[in-house]
Amino acid sequence: MYKNNTQVVSVKLPSVPPMVENLVCKSKKEFLDVLAKALSKSGGAFAKVFGKVEGTPYYATLIIDREKVLAIEVLEVGSNASIVGRPAIEIMMDIVKSGSFIVDVFPLTDVELKVSIMDNMEVYSLTPKVRLEEICSDLASMVVKETPQEIPVSVPETTQIEKPKPKPQKPKTEIKITSPVEFDPYLRGMARKIKNALKGFGITPERIEIEAKEVRYALGAGKGLHATVRIVAKGLDGKAKREIENFIYREAGELSKEIGERVVISKIEFS
Repeated sequence: MYKNNTQVVSVKLPSVPPMVENLVCKSKKEFLDVLAKALSKSGGAFAKVFGKVEGTPYYATLIIDREKVLAIEVLEVGSNASIVGRPAIEIMMDIVKSGSFIVDVFPLTDVELKVSIMDNMEVYSLTPKVRLEEICSDLASMVVKETPQEIPVSVPETTQIEKPKPKPQKPKTEIKITSPVEFDPYLRGMARKIKNALKGFGITPERIEIEAKEVRYALGAGKGLHATVRIVAKGLDGKAKREIENFIYREAGELSKEIGERVVISKIEFS
């Protein structure tokens, strides 16, 4: 749900036949390939994407042109909460990184695309105009280039070809959020920023947990979101911990402005 206005928005879709339905994509490249195919003969498209992020099911609806996302809404299936704006973009990025998701794609003519924008002006105005490459950030472009023909090279029998060494896998950070569902995307974004701040010290944390609950103050003083942050990471000295703590408090202040509700960091734990 978009916290800055108290209504749930919903993307309206035109009645057009699908190009593909219930297509299981197992990689970002497969997703971009099917979008590229739809966009090769149309001015735009809308897509429905169903996937899970850390076990939570989401249903995303996107309107796109040849280069970027024009409107996006993500439905958290369990609570039926509607998420738009930058948090919806971040959830969509997590869905396509999840390894397996289901896609429906509907090509739109130029006129149908413009009508769709007008019918979804509220969601359009809340959506950052992110390029499709950013959604699938490890792919450079949707443009399909011709593969140059390989020229056969004869190798003397005595020459030994060294096999490429497997690249070491980068350590991953587990992010766990326990909060009312409407705050999950915002706290998840905060956890990512903490992760990036730790990388500035050359440290990849094993786990970042944020546990938050909404507290209503007495005497009509309003309400706030009280959160505990737990960081599991090796190699943090005292100075780094203090800087990360200050970073978290600053981010809480920025988050308070974003959601229109006071965010209080009750405790920061390192282990």
